[in-house]
Amino acid sequence: MNQQNEYSAVALNSALPEGKTAGRIIFTGFSIRFHSTEGNVELPLTGLIIKRGGTSGHLVLFEHPAYNGWVVYTEDKKILNGLKESGDEMVLKQIGEIRKKNIKISLIIFLSLTAIVAIIYGLFLLRNPVSKSIARSIPPQWEITLGENVFKGYMEGKRIIDDPVVKERLEKITNRLLSHIPDRRYEFHVTIIEDPVVNAMAVPGGFIALNTGLIVESENGEEVLGVLAHEVAHVTLQHGIRKMIDSLGLIVIVKAFLGNRSGLLGAILDNSSYLLNLKFSREFEQEADEKGFKYMDNANLNPSGLIEAFSGVLEKIKKSGDDKLDRLTNFISTHPDLQQRVDYLTERWNNVKDKKRFIDISADFNALKEALGDALKKNKREDELPEKE
Repeated sequence: MNQQNEYSAVALNSALPEGKTAGRIIFTGFSIRFHSTEGNVELPLTGLIIKRGGTSGHLVLFEHPAYNGWVVYTEDKKILNGLKESGDEMVLKQIGEIRKKNIKISLIIFLSLTAIVAIIYGLFLLRNPVSKSIARSIPPQWEITLGENVFKGYMEGKRIIDDPVVKERLEKITNRLLSHIPDRRYEFHVTIIEDPVVNAMAVPGGFIALNTGLIVESENGEEVLGVLAHEVAHVTLQHGIRKMIDSLGLIVIVKAFLGNRSGLLGAILDNSSYLLNLKFSREFEQEADEKGFKYMDNANLNPSGLIEAFSGVLEKIKKSGDDKLDRLTNFISTHPDLQQRVDYLTERWNNVKDKKRFIDISADFNALKEALGDALKKNKREDELPEKE
């Protein structure tokens, strides 16, 4: 017998020891003959029923009404080529139907895979708007709780300026901005940290820290409020959450996009410490600049303060020695491409109409700066006191 007419196969029948047995199919030209050590059956071509089988249609099944209870199948589709040579009209018709279904199923699989790839590729290309949409669907209270816990971790080991006069004057000047923020999802909490480094930071939920170095080095209150407006914009635009969503991978993003947020929220919680080391993209920084500029303008606060803050840092770096450079480089590292952003904001400032309408906050800022100076001197005196035994 020609080996090409033999195919590995399995037969099913209740009379077999375990209900099935492995063996071989031999195509005789007139029949399908199954042979194994545990049972044999021969199914004539006349009346033979040929079907696809298996979960993915990868099997060829043979049955015959005269041999009720017997099913023989093989994964070797080459058997169909051998059966075609028989010339039996009904066999040829069934083989044709099987091949049509194979083509149809292959086409469906191909189109499905193409659609999945297209969706994933589309989500990759539209990553920013997709992550923005997902972030917006996160409950505000969940985000606030996350931010509060992260902020507590950030504040550990840091010295907070809790002098009541400083806090009162800080609240007075910051409320000029914060009371005009249209996004009511968050209540903003501003804390001053004793740190000479010129910098500020914000975490999701509205928790913001201003370093004393930022206030001390600023020439006017608009610079401080400009930086604060920028940090507020990072919060309202949910840049921290969106950055984390982007970092979690496409599978999590696809599930969240389709409505399954449980895995997303769990992943964010597991990686919440990552929020303290975020470096935003140029696109996010420009978004925060633009939104912060708008917040200042809407509050009738001179938005050029943000320009002055960035320009001041650049200018001081050019002129400073190593002792002051350490106070400024951290701000640069967390706010990249400053010169390009200064140029962009300057162009916006040049298009602002009615530049005389802005509120003068110099008295409030000088009062804050004076109170902060007194608080820092007090802290220094306390630090210089000899330790009690």
